[in-house]
Amino acid sequence: MAATPRLVLVPGLGVDARVFYPQAAAFPDLLVPPWLPPEQRESLAHYAKRLAAGVRAVERGPVVVGGLSLGGMIALEMSRHLDARAVVLIASCRSPAAVCGPLRMAERLGRAVPSVAVSWSLRLAPLFCGRGGGISRQDRKLLGQMVAEVSVPLLRWGARAIMEWPGAAESSAPVHHIHGDHDWVIPLRCVAATVVVPGGSHVLNLSHAREVNEMLREVVGA
Repeated sequence: MAATPRLVLVPGLGVDARVFYPQAAAFPDLLVPPWLPPEQRESLAHYAKRLAAGVRAVERGPVVVGGLSLGGMIALEMSRHLDARAVVLIASCRSPAAVCGPLRMAERLGRAVPSVAVSWSLRLAPLFCGRGGGISRQDRKLLGQMVAEVSVPLLRWGARAIMEWPGAAESSAPVHHIHGDHDWVIPLRCVAATVVVPGGSHVLNLSHAREVNEMLREVVGA
């Protein structure tokens, strides 16, 4: 009998393993690799290769690798270096062109902003994180805490790495994509999702944890 693949999930930019608490409750063996300090001008593909090496150090068997937003993009690249049976994109995309125009422009303009200014702006995160999209007050607070605590170098690297990523039109494993129709960061019209969640926000695994967990169970075969 074939072994059930282990679920590996990568968080989105600005958040950490805590964002997957609804998935950790449903999948006790969930593996969320910790963020690594990025190397200077490191590509998203190279970063993903390093992250995959950390996963292989603790799990040499088959995996289903997925991620939220940026985490999904990294998961696509990680799948090339793992025994990945499938990739799951949660509110993510295969190309930076799918990210909404204002955010792409903000990333370019933000390159000239001093890191100290970025650090101060993160203190305001609890005031706006997770607004709308059916996210509870408790989850908004959690999102705000994570964003306020994020490493500024990691945040700046991630935003730039997304924009410079050539994308991943092809994948070494089957790709399953769940997306909300209220996602303004990566609009639904810009992706080809396999499952569309009505009313789903960008942080879909929190706003619609049941639907996300159901899809994960189907893909993992649990």
